[in-house]
Amino acid sequence: MHPTPNSEIPLRTRLLKLAQALPLFLSKDNQPYVSCPTPIPLYSEDFFGWIFSESRKRLGHYPNQYEFGWVIRTLDQQARQQKIKTRVHTRIAKLSPKTYQIDLTADAQQGINITGKRWQQTQKFKTQFERSETHTCLPTPEQTALTLADCFDQIFQTSPEISAKLAIWLAEAFLPDQKPPILVITGKARDKAVEMLRNLIDPVLNPIIYSPGCPIELNGMALENRVLAFSFSDQPTEKLIKKLNTMHKGTRVPLPHSNKRRPKLFTTVQRPIIVASREPLTLNKDQISIEINDAPETEMGKMFYALLNLIVAIVGQQHQNKQYPVNMAPRAFAAGVGNEAQTIDTS
Repeated sequence: MHPTPNSEIPLRTRLLKLAQALPLFLSKDNQPYVSCPTPIPLYSEDFFGWIFSESRKRLGHYPNQYEFGWVIRTLDQQARQQKIKTRVHTRIAKLSPKTYQIDLTADAQQGINITGKRWQQTQKFKTQFERSETHTCLPTPEQTALTLADCFDQIFQTSPEISAKLAIWLAEAFLPDQKPPILVITGKARDKAVEMLRNLIDPVLNPIIYSPGCPIELNGMALENRVLAFSFSDQPTEKLIKKLNTMHKGTRVPLPHSNKRRPKLFTTVQRPIIVASREPLTLNKDQISIEINDAPETEMGKMFYALLNLIVAIVGQQHQNKQYPVNMAPRAFAAGVGNEAQTIDTS
């Protein structure tokens, strides 16, 4: 028999073969991923875009809805046959009670190791970090003698107590096992301040969500973002406030899939939340409310350097079973501790 010409092989079959060149695996929360080369959820805009781009570029056609759905469902089934599940992280991973890794996003293997004694830049790590096309790079650390609270004193012109609270909040928002209070910022520079704070822990192309829409849309946002940052010009609805509080505390959200016959799968998400509000806003009794009227351009690398040092100090205190709640954070801890942690750069 003569080999069948490619033109006679169904497009869906050829497209599946292209996609199968990418490693498939299942995450700890039973979500299928492909490595491209970093982990991408099978049910994500990033992978959907890859499918359509490769189909057009290499096969000369865009798949129709039926062909596309068949390929995704087949890949899903193959991923679920994997016996070993892999933990996937976003931005930061907790590897042990006193060891963390940060993905700088600048390069596939570039990151930072953190212990309770120091942080250290590294060029090689095997931790699986999820990235999206909307993710941008964290700042490159630039050495400074200032603590993070000192930086906030200078930039935002806030009181020492507020700067200390803000510094502790930011460090705990970065750590994956902490639940800092919701942060509400008012004042003339509220949006700029929110964007600056988010860019220190989870920079993306569009850092602020101006129109959250219905509460159910927050499920997808929580799966795609390490931090949720909003700007409200009007009072949010009671339903939206309730949803924000559940996201802040931790809640189960459904994972996306295209097989209606398969029961829904859920994962638990908990996200730090920052809100810029034109008017004073009460979301819950434990929130931190700060007014910021000035947020000039600043050297983000130095602020990130100071943030890393503060995280090292917090991790060290946690390992000694000492807690510094955000609302009771002493000035000495936020401003006087941190830059004692020495950094080491490695190539």
